[in-house]
Amino acid sequence: MYLVRAFLFLLGTLLLFVSMCSAQGYPLVNTTGSTYGTQTPAYAGQGNNHVCWVDGLINTKTANCISGFTTSSQNNGIIQAYVEELAIDPFQGTGSWTWVLPNGLNGTTCAVGTVICELLDAPLVLGTGTDIEGQGLLTSASNYASGSGITFSSSFPSALGQPTMPTVNCNNSGGSLVAGTYYVVLVEANNLQAEVGTPSTVNLEGYTIASAEQHCTFASGSTNSISIASPTVQTSSNSSFNAVDDYLCGSTTMGAEICGSVMNGSMICGANGLSS
Repeated sequence: MYLVRAFLFLLGTLLLFVSMCSAQGYPLVNTTGSTYGTQTPAYAGQGNNHVCWVDGLINTKTANCISGFTTSSQNNGIIQAYVEELAIDPFQGTGSWTWVLPNGLNGTTCAVGTVICELLDAPLVLGTGTDIEGQGLLTSASNYASGSGITFSSSFPSALGQPTMPTVNCNNSGGSLVAGTYYVVLVEANNLQAEVGTPSTVNLEGYTIASAEQHCTFASGSTNSISIASPTVQTSSNSSFNAVDDYLCGSTTMGAEICGSVMNGSMICGANGLSS
């Protein structure tokens, strides 16, 4: 009789707990529709305290939660993540999120085919106020189950290096520069969101460090100009992240160049390469 009463007590406690969770709005899985776009993510709380779970069924990845939030004009909230391979950047530099990472799965190698952590195929660009919270500290030799890990996959794009600026041509005609010394550098840029959509829909430039500085000194005149030949476009291990813009930056003060003139991906002066 004691065991039966104990069991009934535990059963009653469990039912009470489930009832309390349901009343507070903590569904484990959202099942209110057949397609994600017509649903509200599983969540709890209000405003910035909205919570969405990457539950493995409806919300199979972080991008699902963000899509559901933004569809409802909710550009902030708490995302309870799970281990996944992030083929694209789900944040895209917008929103203000709290991304709560779980402990990884058992193992010491997180790679394509063995995803036991947050595995990045592309750069993450976080919006202002976004926080990433983990469950523990990992080292390179740690078992991922002992904490929250983020690492790069073999397809993560290599970074662009320092560009090489062709030798500048100091011309006494063709422009409107007056007498003086002008310092110039070259900066290249790629689209950090290249894997998300076409350049006309998702643009977020990533800039290289500046090239070595060059200068022109004009003793007189007011029609002076500076020109360079078309630079060599830098490439990444992932061609989607190749350089698509060149910025020729200038100043009358050494080391204080301001980037202005833009060239597009064909190295023709004109529109921004990310929008053409």
